[in-house]
Amino acid sequence: IPVRGDRRISRALHALSRQTAARDVFDVIVVENGTRLFEATVRGSGASYLWLPEANTSRARNEGIRRTGGAIIACTDADCVPAETWLAELIKGFEDSPNVAAIGGRVDRYEPRTPVQRYGANLVSDQNSLNYLPILPLPYVVTANCAFRRDALERVGGFDEALLSGADVDICYLLSANTS
Repeated sequence: IPVRGDRRISRALHALSRQTAARDVFDVIVVENGTRLFEATVRGSGASYLWLPEANTSRARNEGIRRTGGAIIACTDADCVPAETWLAELIKGFEDSPNVAAIGGRVDRYEPRTPVQRYGANLVSDQNSLNYLPILPLPYVVTANCAFRRDALERVGGFDEALLSGADVDICYLLSANTS
């Protein structure tokens, strides 16, 4: 989980502590980048803490990937609240589809309070179905709720650290191009 100044990381960590997946099958790694506010919070949750001095979400994700040995790399964000079955369902998705490089899930708004939160459109339309951009007919998943096979990520060189946004779309397109 990359985080930069987002206090909602506590809520995300609490949700991850309640996963139905056996605790010995996953690591939680938080990479704080550009701020240095949450080391005690992260360490207190039992998650691993890494720090990068500059803000770069892709670099933070890549560093987290380097620090874990898992065959499946699950991604979420500091402002997300994964359901209790989140990891178990992602893992099962890979077991059911052995040739798939990436799996993504729904992203719903969490406890919207203001009119904008309740009714405002967002870029991923709550990520309730596969997303496509008009430039290529390839689906992509968003890093708020997805997982990748480690070997697939390594094959394409990880997340592009030169991108300030859109690295999730970019990596999915790279994975699609490298599966043929």
